[in-house]
Amino acid sequence: MVCTTKVLCPQNLDDLLGRGRVPASSAIDVETFNQFFADKVARVRATTSDAPPPTFSRVRPGTSFCSFSLLTTDDVIDAIRRLPDKQSAADRFRRLC
Repeated sequence: MVCTTKVLCPQNLDDLLGRGRVPASSAIDVETFNQFFADKVARVRATTSDAPPPTFSRVRPGTSFCSFSLLTTDDVIDAIRRLPDKQSAADRFRRLC
């Protein structure tokens, strides 16, 4: 099957997600990786269980979002690469690497 829509092609998604590449490290198995995130989600839920509900603000008058444009895989990869590092020295996962 030939994909004609560049943005939605499965092979482009595979490229974006790094599929087909050698893993960065074999020191962490899938169970450890999964358990890290399961524990992290549980900790976030436990520490925010009695937090007040979120609040939302109305959009300022005159603000609009009226057009969309196609993005290529390279556009998305470039945008992700420009994001700041989100790791923290407090993350247990970093110490496993």
